[in-house]
Amino acid sequence: GIRYDCGSKLGYLQATVELAHESLITEWPALVQWRREGATDAHFLSRLRASAQQWEAGGRASGLLWRDEAAAEAQAWTARRSEAEPLDLIERERAFLVAVADNLAGERRLAERRRRATLIVSAAVTLLVSGAAVRAWRDADRADTARAAAESAAAYARNSARVASARNWLADPTTALTILREVEDGPRPASWDELARWAVE
Repeated sequence: GIRYDCGSKLGYLQATVELAHESLITEWPALVQWRREGATDAHFLSRLRASAQQWEAGGRASGLLWRDEAAAEAQAWTARRSEAEPLDLIERERAFLVAVADNLAGERRLAERRRRATLIVSAAVTLLVSGAAVRAWRDADRADTARAAAESAAAYARNSARVASARNWLADPTTALTILREVEDGPRPASWDELARWAVE
């Protein structure tokens, strides 16, 4: 048979299986998957060791930690490998992964706080704008009311002047009626009806 080492180059717990036939290397789905994962893990561990060494040499500065997609990949890889088998990593590499996970969690908390702050600010702005709109509508309504009252008062004053003018033509009903007909719709002096009936009769 053929002996296949599933973990000799990956830096974690090794396992060896013996194949009865060479064709199983490509025909056995589980083995194909193990080989694919093994190659992926080997590439990841190579990056991890280099980054952890650089991080250690740099005084474990947070600026040397993986971020964004690399950090998310490290978190997923750690969770997957921890469920599968113990991780045979040196302390520096373990510490690097822990620091990456902590930093990623902190960034996510910060992003969530910023998101909530943005929502609060947006809500406050919406309330302010809505309040300003309501005040503007009320001001406009009061202005319309005041304008209508002023126009009504002006119309009443003009009508009063016309009625007073018509009184001066009591000796000439035709002229008085002509003046009374110029009275506008709206508020009229009480004497208008009386003068109008007199002029018609």
